[in-house]
Amino acid sequence: MSEFDEPATASPPQERRAVVAMTTGAKVSVLVALLLVVFMAFLLLSPISRSDPTSKALDCGSVLNPPPTDFVRGLCGQANDMRLAQTVAVGAAALIVGVGGIMTFGTSRREDVAREPDLDDADDD
Repeated sequence: MSEFDEPATASPPQERRAVVAMTTGAKVSVLVALLLVVFMAFLLLSPISRSDPTSKALDCGSVLNPPPTDFVRGLCGQANDMRLAQTVAVGAAALIVGVGGIMTFGTSRREDVAREPDLDDADDD
């Protein structure tokens, strides 16, 4: 036996891999940010209505689909602009909560070792 031979009882090298996962605080922050994004989509797509001086409902469209005529735009006033400002504010809050939560709580890193397959349990057909 030469000095470069491995002993017969040596085990084969085990495969290792690094696993990076978000911490619980980061996961909660991302979940809250996703809920804010859903709320932002609701604000963006939901219809805006106002009542005119005679208490009749007036359809002002939505942020993506403003009223078609100047007359309706005049009756709606700044309702669409206010809804757009709300949408931008909620979107900015979602971004701040998501990115801020990941930066604050961070990620965890661990190393996994691959297990050797158990050949004793193989079916003998």
